[in-house]
Amino acid sequence: MRLSVGFEVDYLGSNCLHVTGRCVLCVALVVSAQTACRNAVEPTPVGYDGEWIGMTAQGTPVRFSVSGNAVTSISIAYNFSPACTGTLSYTNLAAEIHTLDPPGPPPFDQPGFGYSTTDGMQGTLIAGHFSADRRSASGQFTLVRYGACETVVSNWTANRR
Repeated sequence: MRLSVGFEVDYLGSNCLHVTGRCVLCVALVVSAQTACRNAVEPTPVGYDGEWIGMTAQGTPVRFSVSGNAVTSISIAYNFSPACTGTLSYTNLAAEIHTLDPPGPPPFDQPGFGYSTTDGMQGTLIAGHFSADRRSASGQFTLVRYGACETVVSNWTANRR
């Protein structure tokens, strides 16, 4: 059995178009496939593993690595003033990614991490949380009585590479 829906258009006495049902179906499938591919949404990544790169509110770089559900390294450059500039770099970390219990209000209802240092006189605090789609993260870092910086706070954002 052959299904064929056809028509002919006679333009100035010549047959210039003959379309069958099969051809129309093929064209419709190709157009649909191209539209679907152009509008496709990537699946949500599993876990948080990978490199995360972004910027602080001052436009300085922030970078951290995640492996095995923990932040393993963090680097944040800061530039609050000519006397308060530098880079915080921490490696060989195991800052666990977890959800607060009970969860806080959005965005603190999403999994996050925290890391702090102190020598009794000065310290740093870095905290962050991940977006629900696991493609971005944001947070805050604080320098407490940190040399010429005194105490300063800044926000940061990052995206998974």
